[in-house]
Amino acid sequence: MKKKICMLAMVTAFCLAGCSNATTSTSGLGEAVENQTVKEQDVDMTEDTSQSKEETSSETEDTQEATSEDITEESVENAPSTVDFQLELMAENMETWKIPETACYAVTDFDYDGNLELVAATPMAGTGLYTYADFYEVDDTISQLNKWEYEDEQEGASHADLVVSDATVYYDQNENVYYYIFKDLLRMGAAESYEATIAWSVKDNCVREETIGYVNTSADGHGNEEKEFFNREDATITEAEYNDLSQSLYGALDKESLKCEWVMLEPDDLDGMSKDDIKNLLTQSFNSFLLK
Repeated sequence: MKKKICMLAMVTAFCLAGCSNATTSTSGLGEAVENQTVKEQDVDMTEDTSQSKEETSSETEDTQEATSEDITEESVENAPSTVDFQLELMAENMETWKIPETACYAVTDFDYDGNLELVAATPMAGTGLYTYADFYEVDDTISQLNKWEYEDEQEGASHADLVVSDATVYYDQNENVYYYIFKDLLRMGAAESYEATIAWSVKDNCVREETIGYVNTSADGHGNEEKEFFNREDATITEAEYNDLSQSLYGALDKESLKCEWVMLEPDDLDGMSKDDIKNLLTQSFNSFLLK
């Protein structure tokens, strides 16, 4: 009987101990779950904060970029152009390019390098109808005018008759050279004249005038004219061949047309003008300069 009672007591004690341990384990699991939940909440809050910072940073960058674009566009729109500065420099240096006789002036960009030239020419002057022309190009720093030179220039020789409102142009893309087709008319007495067809170009601030053909005209006492046509090798050609010389030589290049406006002035005209008036005349000329 005592043995049964002892066994019952031991079983009861064992059950009570097991329940106690189970309660302790369950309590520990609850704390772990609770701690894990807090950690997950902290991670979520950290991610939300990081995302918020990224969104704020992105918005700031977008705002800065937009502001930068606005400033750039506004600055470009309101800033004076380099053309304006170049024309201003030309007007300020009128004494450099003024010719002390009746002359024609134009602002061009014959080599299309962005540096403008002021051309001063005396068109078909004197009994021989000689033309002389000088070119003053703005330098890269827009601080001075540089005078172009002529290749193989002969003293006293006539230059191409540049003072025209339009001309044919051929552009060599490989060499980046424009060939302007001009004439040069010379009168040799009352009964004879000479007309050359010239391929005019400029490279490295040096002007080149190549005669690609010419015509000799003579008249008898009755006013009857006789014309002889030649190519650049001095071989006799027909009139049709002469008229087609530029196309036959440069036809494979890009063909364009020149438009140019000249202003004829006396020396006293320039002396009596203000810098702003001179600049306005030069601006008007350059606005008419066009290759198309």
